Amino acid sequence: SAATAPRIAVLVETSRQYGRDVLAGIHAWMAENQSWQIQPQDRCLDTGLPDWFDSWCGDGILFHSVHEDHAAGIMAKRLPAVMLNQPLPSWRKSLREVPSVFVDSTDAAARGVKYFRRLGFRRFAYCGFAEFAGCPQRANAFSGWVAGQGLPCTLLDLEYDREGWESHQRVTLRSRDGTSLETTLASL
Repeated sequence: SAATAPRIAVLVETSRQYGRDVLAGIHAWMAENQSWQIQPQDRCLDTGLPDWFDSWCGDGILFHSVHEDHAAGIMAKRLPAVMLNQPLPSWRKSLREVPSVFVDSTDAAARGVKYFRRLGFRRFAYCGFAEFAGCPQRANAFSGWVAGQGLPCTLLDLEYDREGWESHQRVTLRSRDGTSLETTLASL
């Protein structure tokens, strides 16, 4: 019954397909297994903790956090939690030891490079948020796979102003090594 169903906070970004897929997967799991009372919230990739979180009493937390301070705030609840991304190596040890489920960056990079190579691409770029958890590892894996093919790879960092939804629409690309982009480019 709803009165005995575990109360789970689901803190994933609904602004991206990844977060929406996580929610769909949770709903599919609940349909086949145990019902949960979930507390989802519309979120962007770097949205802070919701206003209700401090006073929320629940049984567990599933979260995707790209900032160390957000993850620390979640773990301060001292509830069972699973992080749905890879923490950065620079994050404090207690956060790097949180149970995590995340994409294997090496496998994703290999699949991406092989796919683009089959399409005939010979110039590559990786575009991501350097300060977000998981992105540096994926960038290194991708550029490593491309280099292993003897091909060039430009690393690009996305930057944006965190002042609100409208600012997320204004994105700036910066090449890490100053390389200019050409028109035919594969990017993962």
